[in-house]
Amino acid sequence: MKKLLCLLLMAALLFTLVACDTGNTPGGTEVPGGEVPGGETPGDETPGGNDTPGGETPGPGEDTPPEKEPTPTPTLTLTPSAEFITEGSILKFTVSGEGYDAEDLSLTLSDTSLTAAPRQEGLVFSARALKAGELTATVQSGELTASCTVSIFPLENVITPDDPLIYYLGRTETQNDRVLLNNTAAGFEVKFYGKSITLSMGNAGGESVFSVFLDGETDPEAYKINLTTDLQGGKITLASFDEPGIHTLRVQKVSEEQISRASFASLTIEKGGLLPYTPEYAFKMEAYGASTTAGYGNLRAEGEPDDQKRQNGLLTYAGLAATALNAEYRTFCQSGLGLYTNPYNGTRWMKDIYANVSPASDTKWDMTSYTPDLVVIYVGANDIWAQNGSIGNVPFTAEEYIGHYVTFVKNLHAVYGDKTTFILCSGLMETGLAPSIKAVASQLRAAGIEAYEVVLPTRTGYGGHPCRAAHEEAAAVLTAKICDLFGMELPA
Repeated sequence: MKKLLCLLLMAALLFTLVACDTGNTPGGTEVPGGEVPGGETPGDETPGGNDTPGGETPGPGEDTPPEKEPTPTPTLTLTPSAEFITEGSILKFTVSGEGYDAEDLSLTLSDTSLTAAPRQEGLVFSARALKAGELTATVQSGELTASCTVSIFPLENVITPDDPLIYYLGRTETQNDRVLLNNTAAGFEVKFYGKSITLSMGNAGGESVFSVFLDGETDPEAYKINLTTDLQGGKITLASFDEPGIHTLRVQKVSEEQISRASFASLTIEKGGLLPYTPEYAFKMEAYGASTTAGYGNLRAEGEPDDQKRQNGLLTYAGLAATALNAEYRTFCQSGLGLYTNPYNGTRWMKDIYANVSPASDTKWDMTSYTPDLVVIYVGANDIWAQNGSIGNVPFTAEEYIGHYVTFVKNLHAVYGDKTTFILCSGLMETGLAPSIKAVASQLRAAGIEAYEVVLPTRTGYGGHPCRAAHEEAAAVLTAKICDLFGMELPA
């Protein structure tokens, strides 16, 4: 019995010693308070260096939690049913956007007298236009707001010549609330919304002829009006459409002042009005000259008798070049006008009257109001013909001609500045001016003025002004010269 008790005591002692040993289990398995397998302790990096919450890495095939999508920013938009409407029309404003409270929408108007009280049906506000004006509508939902603007036009809108939305071409002057359009190529441009547009004009003398350009038309012969034959009660409807729409209109005089004078009284637009507009031209061009610049007889066929009334001042050597290069084109010209001698028109010479509104006007023009990039000059044919004895005994000498020409261009340069380039033309109707003009250009360049000469092809002489074909040949030469000087290419 004592022997059995001893054996039991020894077994208990052995068990206690084992429990107090190092804590390592066979195979390195971790036990509470001991080391992790491989000797790592809690908090060390996991294989690959990626920590995970609690020190554990995702098991095979497990995905990370998806990122939460951001909440979209609330937006609010107000869209009108039309940008332009007329009196009596129903105007609608539609609300759109996201994140706004559709139950908390309210609409306010900049001028409540322009429409009836707006009514709301869901996301659409509607009201009837009562009178003309600019209307701004604003919708609000909580702190969100959105606005839009609508133009309301009268059923018949009369536009007076002093309207700031009219863009005038050429030198003009105002008399008795009318704008005189006497110069060749003088006129105006507008952009309008409407169903039709009617022009009110006065024919002050002769037969005033205008070319009409609608919606980008460029041919000066495609649509013309003659104030002597086409006006009905002083008016003529220039364009009419099935429905109101946006259009552009340019009207330019193609008969010269010497045989025609006109006054612009008003425009009448049905169901519409003028819109802000600035024509887009590649550059500004101005031409000074006499009959060839005015287009004397250029509409007659080759060999037909010369006829001043058969002219189109936009189908000349300079006008055609301006059209080809998309230049804004203005002129100061008159048939028979000389630089410093004038057997046709008494004592009115280009060198003295170039700063007037027109060759026949004594009103001074504000020369600073239009600065051309290019000035084309063709003067001297009437001067040199006097020397040849074909039209009298008016004295002419190359020395005087050169002196007056240099002074004339220097006077223009003094106003226009270094931005303006000058092209001095000879040829076309004469063959004797080229040496003198070359000398003029040389003197001007020596004075620091950009001036260059060009000889236009000659097709006819005195007694027969150039026809359209001759002007087209000359225009091709002039256009090439302009492209060379300005580094331009003809538009495709």
